[in-house]
Amino acid sequence: MHFSRRNLFRSLGSLTAATALAQLARPGVARAAPPADRSFLFVEFNGAWDITLSLDPRDPAQFPDSAKAQTRIELGWSRLAPEFSARGLVQGVNSPLRFGPAIGRLHTQAANMCVVRGMSMDTLTHPVGTRYFLTGKPPAGLNARGSSLGSELADQVARANAPLDEPVPHLVVDSEAYYVGDQTKARPFRVGSRNQYQLSLSFQETGYDALADLVLEGMRKTDAGQPVGGVIPNVTRDHRSAVRACDPAGTNALGAFERFRDAQLKMGATLEKDVGRYFDFTNPARLDPSDLFPLLGYGAQNLGTPGCTAAIARQALKYGVSRFVTIQLQSGLDTHTARWATEQPRLLKEGFDALTLLLEDLHTLPDARRGGKLIDHTTVVVFSEFSRTPYLNPNGGRDHSLTNACLLFGAGVPKNRVVGASSDVGMEPQAVDPMTGQVAAGGVVIRPEHVLASVLESAGFDAAPLRTTGLPCLKA
Repeated sequence: MHFSRRNLFRSLGSLTAATALAQLARPGVARAAPPADRSFLFVEFNGAWDITLSLDPRDPAQFPDSAKAQTRIELGWSRLAPEFSARGLVQGVNSPLRFGPAIGRLHTQAANMCVVRGMSMDTLTHPVGTRYFLTGKPPAGLNARGSSLGSELADQVARANAPLDEPVPHLVVDSEAYYVGDQTKARPFRVGSRNQYQLSLSFQETGYDALADLVLEGMRKTDAGQPVGGVIPNVTRDHRSAVRACDPAGTNALGAFERFRDAQLKMGATLEKDVGRYFDFTNPARLDPSDLFPLLGYGAQNLGTPGCTAAIARQALKYGVSRFVTIQLQSGLDTHTARWATEQPRLLKEGFDALTLLLEDLHTLPDARRGGKLIDHTTVVVFSEFSRTPYLNPNGGRDHSLTNACLLFGAGVPKNRVVGASSDVGMEPQAVDPMTGQVAAGGVVIRPEHVLASVLESAGFDAAPLRTTGLPCLKA
């Protein structure tokens, strides 16, 4: 659904009504033990990345293009621009891990990462693969089944009556999001990185009541048509105090109306915090001086770029705006034609370089609430919907491949290691020993739900919605 204030107001109205009804229908829902106070960052590369150029390469000396008939692997690196073709295999810093020439600066983080290789996606359809990784469940046709992981995590925290005080518990930037539960706080809040009005001011609109659009427009703007800070919180607060609650006492006996009003008040408090100032990248006067130089390094003022998107995630995690963040960091990777040789490595490098900046900040920025650094309390999952074939098609590009790879960083995951492998003939998924992550006959073929269940369980969350259990080799 296209994001707009009109849609937001309507969804808030329908959401609160649905939440009240759902909780009335389920008064006896048990509360689980609270999970760990963990943040999660889900990073999507959309369009299907080329893992031979990045996360699962081969040595061209051992896999020359001249042997492609035997290996069914055609690296094609000689077709790349010199900045990539001359780079060849890239050695990780302080690490035995090796990467393809489009890895950018991400090889500097090799000692902090777990690379998962030889994954099977069981689909070659873009929306299916994307929704599979976002939810941890294979879609029904093209329809996502269940909630996005960020909302699922927020839902579990809310159901356990654990603190979930972030203004926007699940922030979604440029990606898809789903939620099938009844916890108001767990609803994904979507923003775009390409429009500054939406980016900075949408955070100030999260708490608006479902009042008439025209009334809000009149209250929100000055004669010059500019937004008025601080007006709406006062108006909505006065409105609430003046309007007598008309909910029947019998309905509120189960507490649904009380919870609804409490959610309204908490959402309204977001307006007073003016969290939009953390994301007003084109207006440096509103930013904290300590952020000016770092955000300039991201190129955050260049809206819609990987640097801007990574900067949004940085700010959301640094300032406690969100605990669970889902971003689409890069797109345009569906390279079936000869543009593979130019666009695929360039786009991958841009995305990986922006991710590197974000990881560097997570390792250095203090966590004011939990102590230590942000990375100590944050798990990062980096993925694409599937990958591209290990051989070039007649058009000089690569088609869709079932075999995939992903990256894990941060709390609760192994460091400086590879789990799983693709075969040396055709790069097919291989089964692994769930304890060691090494290739083993009769083992487990890794799929997205195994990766996601592992990171959930490592943080004390319930992986039951994914209908599988995590793998010991993917936990630290």
